[in-house]
Amino acid sequence: MKENNIFLKEESLFISKVNSLFNNKEYLQVAALRHKVFENIDLYKKTEVIYQVTSSLFFGRFFEETISFIDELRKKEVENMLYSFYYLASCIALDDINLAKSYLKRSKLMNDNYISEIISEDGANYSNILNAENIDDIPCLLLINYVNEFDKEGKDVEKDFKQEDIRVYKYFEMIDNIYLLNYDSEIVDYMINIGKLLFQN
Repeated sequence: MKENNIFLKEESLFISKVNSLFNNKEYLQVAALRHKVFENIDLYKKTEVIYQVTSSLFFGRFFEETISFIDELRKKEVENMLYSFYYLASCIALDDINLAKSYLKRSKLMNDNYISEIISEDGANYSNILNAENIDDIPCLLLINYVNEFDKEGKDVEKDFKQEDIRVYKYFEMIDNIYLLNYDSEIVDYMINIGKLLFQN
């Protein structure tokens, strides 16, 4: 019993430490704790720690590490729309659309009927996404559509564009589309800021 109490006290202190670092935007330090978090994934499932580590990896621009961490979470059946958003956005930042497409096939969540009813090959997807039940899902749904459309439409952009130029062009074309369709301004601003994070030098 005494050992359990010591263990729980240590974990409580660890959670407090992560909370403090995250709130102070010390993303590098939070990201460095990801291995300890993953070793005790069941213990942290009902806390904010997994979210804080994943967000720190992403907003700290550790895109390869973000992908690896979320892949490991997925194997533990820890999936949600936010982590999928981080994963797809990281693939876009690394100019690896093929990995993003592979994730869409491998992820159980990404193959849920809820998503397939919104994102379809022949549908008016921007309009469908605008009417999604949960507004918090919209950023991820936009990136799913972006990835699906990239190969189909990206190749139609002028041939002298570099691959990375097409990637940026298509992203901000998406921003134009959602602006014209009167998406909530908070979503438009959020996606613009994410674009700046992904494509900054």
